[in-house]
Amino acid sequence: MDTAFWLNFGIAGAVVGVVQLFLAHLKRERRACERCRHEHHEVAKDFAAVVANHMRHETDARERLTEAIRSLECVVRDAMTSREPTRR
Repeated sequence: MDTAFWLNFGIAGAVVGVVQLFLAHLKRERRACERCRHEHHEVAKDFAAVVANHMRHETDARERLTEAIRSLECVVRDAMTSREPTRR
């Protein structure tokens, strides 16, 4: 076995080592991306819950305000009709 064989063998070993390191790096990156995607999904879900809660409260507030306005309208109408002199 000559030096060219050992040189090629060493180069092949170095290439295999570099490829293994690169593949390990890709696996770590993939796990990080999956973790990030999961976190983004959770944040999006929480944001949707906050928006839905806000819309629900806004709808409830509008309904209560509408009811209060109608009640006030009835009170004002009753007050106005009781003040009007009776016409004959």
